[in-house]
Amino acid sequence: MTNEGLENKRVLVVDDEASIRRLVSRLLTKNSYDVIDTDDGNEALKILDTDNIDLVISDIAMPNKSGLELLAEIKAHSDVPVIMLTGRGSVKSAVDCMKHGAFEYVMKPFVINDLLEKIENALLSATVVDRTACMSHADNRQIAGYEIIRVLGEGNMGTVYLVHGNEKQHPGEKLAVKILKTGTMVEKDRDLCLKRFMNEAKAVSAVMHPNIVSIVEYGVCESEKIPFISMEYARGKSLKEYIIDKDEFTTVQKALILRQIADALSAIHERKICHRDIKPANIMVDQAMTVKLTDFGIAHLPDSDLTMTANIIGTPTYMSPEAFISAKVDERSDIFSLGIVAYEFLLGQKPFQGDNIRDLAKAIQFGKPKDPCKVDANFPRKLQQILAKMLKKNPVTRYNSATEIVTEIDEYLLAATDDARSMFQRLMGRFGVADWC
Repeated sequence: MTNEGLENKRVLVVDDEASIRRLVSRLLTKNSYDVIDTDDGNEALKILDTDNIDLVISDIAMPNKSGLELLAEIKAHSDVPVIMLTGRGSVKSAVDCMKHGAFEYVMKPFVINDLLEKIENALLSATVVDRTACMSHADNRQIAGYEIIRVLGEGNMGTVYLVHGNEKQHPGEKLAVKILKTGTMVEKDRDLCLKRFMNEAKAVSAVMHPNIVSIVEYGVCESEKIPFISMEYARGKSLKEYIIDKDEFTTVQKALILRQIADALSAIHERKICHRDIKPANIMVDQAMTVKLTDFGIAHLPDSDLTMTANIIGTPTYMSPEAFISAKVDERSDIFSLGIVAYEFLLGQKPFQGDNIRDLAKAIQFGKPKDPCKVDANFPRKLQQILAKMLKKNPVTRYNSATEIVTEIDEYLLAATDDARSMFQRLMGRFGVADWC
């Protein structure tokens, strides 16, 4: 492991356990990093305000301010990468860390070379982001001719920026631009990720639908050789944020939102496109309850030869049973994922859980979700039936298409209150759909 080019990068180590803090600090110092350490989250924030910190390594369980609280405050004001350490590993802990913006999640006791590799990757990733955020026009902070406003989000594959439209594309409007991070990848991985990245552009641009983000343009910046996609800026919050914040939607409103997701899936499935990463974080909902399905980065196109037999494709919590054992999945796998999303959104808890990926996979493959009526005694019977069919273990017994889900949600809404029907009519009117009654 080498950290060539990263010498003297300043790393802040935050851990109330003195022995771990000293061990990590000595390890980093030995590898030519500049280290600052503290046992307190509040003190860490003060250091971040006064020092130029390149990376934070933080424990999760700490007094006064937990590692997750510290992570959330860092990410609210900074793009500094954060690696989380914990002695209590679980899928929930990992998910909590990642949803709050952690770069990596490391179990104690850790393997030294593994930790060093993650530290190097985090610092290199930050270097790539810095380089791409201030490309050829550093003063104007431009990407592919678009002026950067701020970072919207960052994942393993790319970074998404909010930008101003340029003279050629949507002048005066705000757009989102996603760039692919390739700087730390070996050539083989770089080529595969580029194909997947362009898959996203190809998949989304082929479908025109009110509940799917529209593509403006895509390609490679000639001067910087950086792949990019510019797209419609999906306003509002992710469904994940609504779930976390426990926003008070009625059951009917939730059904209207789920109907739009199903309708978006129906549109891509008609083109034999499988999304393969349906989850709350990839579903945007604005104040008018309009849904936008996003992030087709691992979508499978009908003519695609991309496979990944050695790795899981998708987000484990929302994967179908068959996705754990084969990369060859079809549209019914998306339907199962939607079932998990729907269960969580409607009932406030996940249908399948596990302390690690193996246990989670076992629960999804063989476990039975808690009866919705035992979670909510007033839960509508029609929605129970819809959830049950989406979550069938055998793909053959699930809905054959997302269109069938749309039809059955419509039946539920037809039988609901006058207010529900009125909301539905207004929603369809915005999309230019004929009177559904």
